[in-house]
Amino acid sequence: MPATAEEIADALGYKSTSGAYDIIRRLRKAGVRIPEPQNGVYHIEGYEAPTDTEDTAPGSVRVLRSQTSTKQSVSKKARDFLAELELDLKRRLQQYQPARADGGLLAEPGNEDMVFFRTDDHFGQTEHDQYGGETFNSDIAEDRVWQYVNDGLTEKERREAAGIEFDTAHLLLGGDIVTNETIYASQPHSIDLHLRGQIERASTVYTEVIKRLAEEFPTVQVVCQHGNHGELRTGGQSSKANADDIVYSMLDLAVRQSGLDNVTFIQNDATYFTNFEMRGHRGHIRHGHEKGCLEHIGTSSPKARWGSWLINNQFDVAYRGHYHEIKVEPIAGRPVIMGGSLQPAGDYEEGLGIASSRPAGIVHGVSDDEPLAWMKPVYFT
Repeated sequence: MPATAEEIADALGYKSTSGAYDIIRRLRKAGVRIPEPQNGVYHIEGYEAPTDTEDTAPGSVRVLRSQTSTKQSVSKKARDFLAELELDLKRRLQQYQPARADGGLLAEPGNEDMVFFRTDDHFGQTEHDQYGGETFNSDIAEDRVWQYVNDGLTEKERREAAGIEFDTAHLLLGGDIVTNETIYASQPHSIDLHLRGQIERASTVYTEVIKRLAEEFPTVQVVCQHGNHGELRTGGQSSKANADDIVYSMLDLAVRQSGLDNVTFIQNDATYFTNFEMRGHRGHIRHGHEKGCLEHIGTSSPKARWGSWLINNQFDVAYRGHYHEIKVEPIAGRPVIMGGSLQPAGDYEEGLGIASSRPAGIVHGVSDDEPLAWMKPVYFT
């Protein structure tokens, strides 16, 4: 905006203007002041379109996407930005040795490891309640990441007081760390950070999280898997440009540059899943947005799909996200852990009738005998 309903529909890829009118209605409900159109043109009250200089400022903050260019051109611009940044990061990563803990990951017999599973953080996303009050934004996301980490470390202290010794922290990042802005045509583009700002904010927060874990544990393993909100693909294109992977590469580079000698970093930007080891157990992580990976494993189709993944990957424990809910379901006796989200259910989920649980996450222990020795949920308020 400013734009006509036809221009809004074109920018969002709608075939008719009805979707544009629905977006305007929902934005007004969320508290955005949009007066009645003048000569058919809608505008946001008190808002001026940024200049080209303002638009290119790194991490520029804006409440709503306002370009009237086509959805395809917006996606292309974002893909080009990610592709260029990805190439630059890969060149810089080659200047350093891969991040590997000296002597490998510590696993003394009789001790335990601890898993911090983060997924669906959606840095950059904003949500509102029915009265227009803001219930989620990037500041809230950062606060909740630290609440999650601190609650996990408090549980570590409690168990250490009972005589348990911990060796390795496993930080699992399961995707949709940033929200992006080009995923669902019917989703209002409510953001408080543009793509560059989302990437910078998330990578800054998790760089500090990794440093904190490296102080608290003898060794740390970071395992990264991208999600669907990081993807910038349209029309069946197969570009690998992914905002989550950019965040992970920034984290990898920060670890290599920091000189931390007790951190092992694993990043996979080629497939929907990543396998890894912890205390002799085989872990398997995937975001969970691909076909057949439904919310509930127990029905025939997802059960068959997870069964094939178990046969192919031989995992002892698996992790998935995407559905913004915490729960544990078994497949052939192996636990599959769904990691929840920092984000409350929004208008998009409400419109589709998706029953999202309260914002939450899971931390759990790994013993020599069991990949899921104990589990503690962390709820956000």
